[in-house]
Amino acid sequence: MKSKSTLARYSIGFGAFVFAVLLFRLIKPSIDNSKTTVGRLSVVLGLKLTDVVLAAPQSAAAPTSGSIEVRLDHSQPMGGYLSASGADASELQRLMTVLDGEFANQMQVASAQFERLRFPGALRVTEFNWMRKAFDGTESPLELQMSEIQTGMINGQLSAAVVGSDLVGTGALVGSNALGQQLRTLLATERIRSGQTALVLAGFRLPYFGVAARAPQCQRLRGNLGCWLSENGRQWKPLERPAVRPFYLVLLGPKDAMRAVAERLVLAANQRKLEAEWLDLSEIPRERILSGHCAIPPEQGLRLYNDHNFECLRKTIIPLNCTFAMPADGYSYLIKKHSFNWPSLEIARVQLADNKLSIDAKLDCTGILNSPPKEDLKLSAIVLPINAKKHFGDWSTSTDFDETDISRTLGLEQFISSATIAPLEIAGQSSSILKVERKNAAH
Repeated sequence: MKSKSTLARYSIGFGAFVFAVLLFRLIKPSIDNSKTTVGRLSVVLGLKLTDVVLAAPQSAAAPTSGSIEVRLDHSQPMGGYLSASGADASELQRLMTVLDGEFANQMQVASAQFERLRFPGALRVTEFNWMRKAFDGTESPLELQMSEIQTGMINGQLSAAVVGSDLVGTGALVGSNALGQQLRTLLATERIRSGQTALVLAGFRLPYFGVAARAPQCQRLRGNLGCWLSENGRQWKPLERPAVRPFYLVLLGPKDAMRAVAERLVLAANQRKLEAEWLDLSEIPRERILSGHCAIPPEQGLRLYNDHNFECLRKTIIPLNCTFAMPADGYSYLIKKHSFNWPSLEIARVQLADNKLSIDAKLDCTGILNSPPKEDLKLSAIVLPINAKKHFGDWSTSTDFDETDISRTLGLEQFISSATIAPLEIAGQSSSILKVERKNAAH
């Protein structure tokens, strides 16, 4: 029979063992989560553990439930972004690598979890093949890609997606026309209109070397240069010299995340001396209330009181000059002629100078003779989204017969116009709208 001291020691030892087991079960999830997080950061950003503190902060967006798709156009003209020798990584390959990292960082998933598809054919691949011969598609069904993505976003199968393409149409529709109307349908969905989801266009002018097309004029390549496709001419033409050609990413997903990805991609391209732009196509015109006051000319049948308020003394139309301070945000505005909170006050002329809006207005005293306004003057203005011409101003062309047109995209201006939410949809159809244009606009 064991002594009491021995039993006591066993009891203490057993109790310590039980406590250790319980403590381990409590802290194990934290350890596992810590391992998962560190592993994810290492995979996504290519960092050692000691480098994690130097990484860009992740988005505050919640982890996603649906899958993330990256679709890349593999039509034949796309192969021109890759050099014939294949000795060095192309700028296109570098850009898509940066996209993987930024997309993963903002969406809080490892890039290995992305679903990659090459089209035409919607072939799922583990990694994209960066050999020129891999880009052999005879068509570029961009509208089909966006249709499938739209379906996936609506039914919840997708949380985000990106389509990479030169927007060169190889089918019946030239340029980006094939994509414009499909995006128009997408912009009408509740997810876009509510601001949950953004549709962002990012453009990059990348070195272009041409492709070895089957056309006879493309068989004798000089200095690793190939041919480029003229959509208007419906023919391949040999490149006389190295060129740059636009490549685009259409990003669809959580608003803040997509805008952040586009901004960082453009910054990375600029650091490599590449021209790049981005634009939120889904930005919705919004209302802003401006405060101001009116100068009332003497002997006009008005009596002023309480600084800003007045009453009409007789039935007449009185000219007023009203001034409003404009926010220094660079945005342009639409202002309806009947946008004051004072009844019977109508805008006749608008001028903008030194961030002050000067409005010549007419006050009709007939309807307010016995009921003067008792509120300070307010003006309702529609804030316009950033004008695409200020970002992709020289990226569009109406013809592409000449090699000098390679640096621009056929019909891009019309495409952007058709793929943005028109201000009149928000302001209401009216011919009585005045536009206050700002010279400098920022995202």
